[in-house]
Amino acid sequence: RAIRWFQKTMAMDDLRLPKVCLMKQLKSLNNSPVEYNWLSQLRNLFLAANSPLAWENLLSGDFTEETLNNTLIEMRKNIEGEDENRILNSSFCPLYKHVMVKNREFLMSSRLPLSKSRILYQLITSNSTFQSLYCNGVSHRFNPLSDCLLCSKDSDSLEHFLLSCPCLSKCRTLSGVKFSSSENTAEEMAQMICTQNEAQLGALWKFLVDGLETRRFMERMLE
Repeated sequence: RAIRWFQKTMAMDDLRLPKVCLMKQLKSLNNSPVEYNWLSQLRNLFLAANSPLAWENLLSGDFTEETLNNTLIEMRKNIEGEDENRILNSSFCPLYKHVMVKNREFLMSSRLPLSKSRILYQLITSNSTFQSLYCNGVSHRFNPLSDCLLCSKDSDSLEHFLLSCPCLSKCRTLSGVKFSSSENTAEEMAQMICTQNEAQLGALWKFLVDGLETRRFMERMLE
């Protein structure tokens, strides 16, 4: 839109106010702060996408439709690359980056109904310290700084709940959920969630429901 507006304004008569303002911004392109000059912001997008020649073409009026499409593709790649770097370097959601590495289109390609896939999205975006799953009208909170409510042998975390709590071994067997051989718990959870096998996703959902009900029963017993 900014590019189209620039082209439209440059085609106006020199006495039109939008053209007068635009020309003044062009003259102060290298002198005014970026936050006060939208042309500087637009130029920075071109430079970040490594398209300085396209920017010069825009200024000279030689900006073709093909150049526009190529520039937008490069801008999109640059922005997606920045997002991916933030994901991989973030410690806020440790599981999310593993899911993106395994299958970055998982969130869009899953065919499970929302009632089942919602809990998988909660797993993917769970924080390393604050963990909560909402299932069948009940909110289940985990506290990795405390002991597991069921076995008291490890931390009360989603990783322990899903992968290793001995009190839920029967739930795992009955649900039919399969585990990988990875030693990285976050990577193993990501591999389970990102499977393209709908039967395995259904098995994982069944385990989560049964395991959370077992955990909720223990919570009520301790109240």
